Amino acid sequence: MHDKIYYTNAKAELAKCDVLIMTGGEDIDPSYYGQEPDPNLEDVNKDRDVSDMAMLQEAIEEDMPVLCTCRGAQLLNVVCGGTLIQDIPTSVAYKDSDILHRDPAD
Repeated sequence: MHDKIYYTNAKAELAKCDVLIMTGGEDIDPSYYGQEPDPNLEDVNKDRDVSDMAMLQEAIEEDMPVLCTCRGAQLLNVVCGGTLIQDIPTSVAYKDSDILHRDPAD
């Protein structure tokens, strides 16, 4: 679809930068790390996933410094071949935890 455009633009846009900063946002589409969507998965933005992955992959190839927070750190993990727990509160590994993993306003 738009993948080729994103990857072409990533190289050109990163040529203007000294560092790439990836921030928070929507959940990452689990198909990018080989999983089906969990029923508790929140909003995903496939266009942003593809665009951000293109930027990160290009930054890694160019040995550019990156700073990744929240979603950015998760995406870096996925780009490097990792997986994610889609919904920590309902994960078997965390069922007995008292730690709140969502904003109480949600």
